[in-house]
Amino acid sequence: MQPFDDLTIAQLTSWLEGDDDFVFLESSRLTKNNCHSYLFRRPHTYLVCHAGDNPQHFLAEIDAWRAQGFFLSGWLAYEFGYLLEPCLYEYLCDEKIQGKPLAMLGVFEHPTVFDHTNSLEAAEILCDLLPAKAAYTEDFICTQLTPALSKEQYLQAIAQIQKYIGR
Repeated sequence: MQPFDDLTIAQLTSWLEGDDDFVFLESSRLTKNNCHSYLFRRPHTYLVCHAGDNPQHFLAEIDAWRAQGFFLSGWLAYEFGYLLEPCLYEYLCDEKIQGKPLAMLGVFEHPTVFDHTNSLEAAEILCDLLPAKAAYTEDFICTQLTPALSKEQYLQAIAQIQKYIGR
């Protein structure tokens, strides 16, 4: 089993930059139970949930699309949990989250599935997707990254989060 190498990821993401929207779930830490990568492209629509929305309605929409055979992929903000627990409703008034989506999911047809247990098959799928000479530019490669927090600050922040969760 082999994950995609850096060049393959660079080619694929460079090719995808022309898409209006996509979700690429790449499995870089392959295991027996985690050996697939998924590419979702061209969503039919989007499901969006804001602080004032009814989460049950949002979840029912998800179920309705799934029942029709569609796939959903996107993100849920940590603060989406505030909608699910009545004792956390007060935090929905925080101005940092007002007007911003707490969840956004694209509704997709079947994804392109890359099976990393079969490197030949994954390579064939890539060849079918990518143009013969998929160009990519290094403008999108991140180098010399530095953390915004020191290791000590990071560990203190994690300890504080664990205290909040414990409460």
